[in-house]
Amino acid sequence: MIYGNALAYGKDINAKITVPFCPESKLSGLGLGNSERLTNVWYRSTFEVPSGMNGSRLRIHFGGVDYKAWVYINGPLAGTHIGGSAAFNFEITKFLKAGANEVVVKVLDDMWSGL
Repeated sequence: MIYGNALAYGKDINAKITVPFCPESKLSGLGLGNSERLTNVWYRSTFEVPSGMNGSRLRIHFGGVDYKAWVYINGPLAGTHIGGSAAFNFEITKFLKAGANEVVVKVLDDMWSGL
């Protein structure tokens, strides 16, 4: 997880967070509390498509992201979503490559804005 506005594709993200907890929560492993006024937070993970799924159409699913999310797969934007705890998903087949793939999620949740 990192903070800021610039796309974090291909960058090392040194902080580790336990999802689905927010960075302010102790359960997240960060426990930032109200010490920082976070607005944009970036999450990064890597994955490989199982060989048995090669050639299949694939989607990425989220149980919810509070409040607004931008989802990038291997760099390009796969989609955006607004809606807090509402589940959503995106077709990501065209963004995938052989071997390691990267998903980066930018989250806007300015808790000081009242959103």
